[in-house]
Amino acid sequence: NTLSPGSVLTDSVTEWLTIIARENGWEGGWDDWEKRLTKELVPISVSQIGRPEEYGHAVAWLASPHARYITGANWRMDGGQCQSIN
Repeated sequence: NTLSPGSVLTDSVTEWLTIIARENGWEGGWDDWEKRLTKELVPISVSQIGRPEEYGHAVAWLASPHARYITGANWRMDGGQCQSIN
């Protein structure tokens, strides 16, 4: 099994978004910037960037006995960033 991640909120992504927001004069704070980013620059259906712990939970579940009947699957975890079915 594999997990295909979309955008992940890392320190460098946070720094990048802060720069983008300041350069473009975006009002508000982090929540407003994230919604605007995911609407205007990096379209993500769920309007947020993936959190590292969300990916960790998915990997832990896939590696657990609860997922024992899942074989050879690719789990796309991108908040709807990719608009197709694989």
